[in-house]
Amino acid sequence: MQVGVATESGVKPRDRRWTLGVVLGTAGAVLHNWWIVIYPLGWMPSWHALISEAEATDHPHGRLLSNIDIVVGVLVIAGVLLVGHHYRARRGRIVWWFALSWAFFGMLEGVFPLACSPSSSKVCEDAEWKFELAYHHYVHMGAGVIEYLSANLVAILAWRLSTLGWLSRFGKWMTLAMICFYPFMGATFFLHRWSTISEAIFFVLYSCTIGAVLWYRPAVTADPATTH
Repeated sequence: MQVGVATESGVKPRDRRWTLGVVLGTAGAVLHNWWIVIYPLGWMPSWHALISEAEATDHPHGRLLSNIDIVVGVLVIAGVLLVGHHYRARRGRIVWWFALSWAFFGMLEGVFPLACSPSSSKVCEDAEWKFELAYHHYVHMGAGVIEYLSANLVAILAWRLSTLGWLSRFGKWMTLAMICFYPFMGATFFLHRWSTISEAIFFVLYSCTIGAVLWYRPAVTADPATTH
C-alpha cells in the first residue's frame, strides 16, 4: 500500500514517476491504434488483410508505420517501467512483466516488418508457406504471436488477482470481451475475409488492457508518522 503525505487538502502521494509513466505509456497505447488513420488515407492493402501488412517492406508507407510501432514500444516500455513500483508484490509483478512483454514484442514487430502482404498477393502467400521469404518476415510473425499471448495473460492474470482491486475487475471484463471476439477472429483467419476489422477490435482491447496496467495504483493511505 502506497504511503502519502497528509495535508489539509488530503493525502498527496509522492508519485511523480507514476504520473510520467502514465503520460508516456498512455501516449504509446493511443498511438498503437494508428490503424484508425490509415483507413481514410487508403494505406491498407485490403479490408481482408491484417493491419500489420500495411507495414510490409514492399508497401509504400511500410517504413513509416514500422517506425511508429517502434515508437509505441519505446513509449509503453518506458511507461511500464516507471509504474513498476506499484507492482512489487510477487503475484502482481507477473501482470507487470507480461505488460512489458507486450510492449517489447510489439516494438520487435516494427524492427522486423513483414516482407510482403500475403492477403493481397498469392505469390507472397505461397512463398510464406514455403519459408522462402526474408527472415524478418517470420520474426515479425513470431513476435506478433507472443505480443497477443502477453496481452491475453495480462487480462487473465489481473482478473485472477483480486488484490489488484479495480484492475482485477477490469481484467475480467477484458478477458470476457476477448473470449467473445476470438471466434470472429478465427473465422476471419480461415475465411480470409474482414481480417482488418477483427484485428482492429483486438488492437483496442489490448491497448485498453495495457492502459489499465499503467493507470493502476494501490490505495493511498496517510503516513501515520505525519498524522500526529
